[in-house]
Parts: sequence; structure tokens; C-alpha cells
Amino acid sequence: MRNPRCLAWLALRTRADRALRGAFLLDGERLAREAVNSGKARALLIDEKRSDRFQPLIYEAVKARVEVCYLPSALMERLSDTPSPQGVIVEAQTPEEARADQLGSRVVVLDGVQDPGNVGTIVRTADAAGVTGILTSERTADPYSMKAARASMGSVFRVKVCVKGDVEGIVGGWKKEGVKVVAADARGEMFSGVRIDEPWALLIGSEGKGVSEGLRAMADKVASIPMRAEVESLNAAVAASILIYALRY
Repeated sequence: MRNPRCLAWLALRTRADRALRGAFLLDGERLAREAVNSGKARALLIDEKRSDRFQPLIYEAVKARVEVCYLPSALMERLSDTPSPQGVIVEAQTPEEARADQLGSRVVVLDGVQDPGNVGTIVRTADAAGVTGILTSERTADPYSMKAARASMGSVFRVKVCVKGDVEGIVGGWKKEGVKVVAADARGEMFSGVRIDEPWALLIGSEGKGVSEGLRAMADKVASIPMRAEVESLNAAVAASILIYALRY
């Protein structure tokens, strides 16, 4: 390993180290450019054998005073989590975590959503639909993992995110302040009939078990999405997207 920081970059593949260092890795040219342009990039990592194709991005990084590091292909493959890496990765500063009381009037609560691709897709949809914040439990996949950040397509830089252990306590506090709570659950009423004024919080549960009973008991409304009998459930990100737009529009 030619660069002494290589071990530190490899360590950023773990959630604990991302939290400790306040940084995460983004894989791919589009996300790298977004990180550079947003001022969040700390270092641009380039496959030394493919550097020619990234010259415009490298120029942007140098202009923004972002460190550019050329790494061997084997190391780039270890840093990436894709089978065919593009050859560019950026180390980005993790956006400052929002407090629960800063998430605004339209909040999505992720209760144990474990697939990072689903988490990233929900963040992207939330950004597109004008959701003001996302609250996630510690049992939910890290929104700053490489897969989640890639699925968010850069929205992770724009949406306020708060990660807390006591999600039930926070949602309970919101209810006392007048926030209306909607839970996604197959046992609820047809989502198109759910009408609720802001401020609201939408609860999205784990792929296998759904919203926890404790949170579900707090719901003012329980919304379901109709499906054919042969289909057991929808993908968590798909369900969240349908319900987000139903509540917004």
C-alpha cells in the first residue's frame, strides 16, 4: 500500500469507523463530482491506470483544493463494493447529523430497515418529494454506507438525517407536540384514503417484520397498499415511496 492512509480508507467500510472519523466513501464519478462540488470531499481516489478518463473531475478537485490520490487497481477494487468499479472513489465528510427537533414537519422514520439499498432509495425519494427529515433507528442500515449512499444518488448530502436508539421515545414526544403519525402496515386502511395534515411522521418498518408493535401503537393512521394475494409484500423502498407521495400530494 503506497499511501499511508490506505488502511484508514479500508476501515471506512465499517459503520463504527465512519462514525468515528466523520467520513464515508462514495463510489463512482457522478457521486464523486457531487461531493467535490458540494464542498464535502476530503480526498479523491483515482485508479492510477484509468486516470486519463477522469481528468475533468481531477481538475475540479484540484481547483477545489481536494487532495487527489492515485492508487493501484487492486486497492481500488478492495475499497469498492461493486463487482466492476469505475475507478474513482471519494472520501467525503459526513453531513452534520440533525437533532430530532430539527427534522421539520414531514419526517420519514425508518424502523429497522436493514437493506442499505432500500435506505438509500428512501433517502432519494424523500429528497425528491420534499420530505424535511429522516429519523432512523440504530437497527436500520447506515445511510452512509457505500451502497446506501450510492442508492441515494447524492441525496444523502441534502436530506437531514438523525440516527437515534430511542426512536419510540422520540416519536412519542412528537405526538405530544401535535405530530400526526402514520404507520405502513398491511393491516391498515387503503393508503389513498389516508389524509393527514402536517406535521406528520411516516413509519416504515423492517423488510421482514414491519413496524415494531410499540411504534405501531402510536400511529394515528395505519396505511396499507393493495396487492394481489399471491404477493406477500412490497419492497420497503417501493412502499415508502408510494406512501411518501400519497401524504405529500
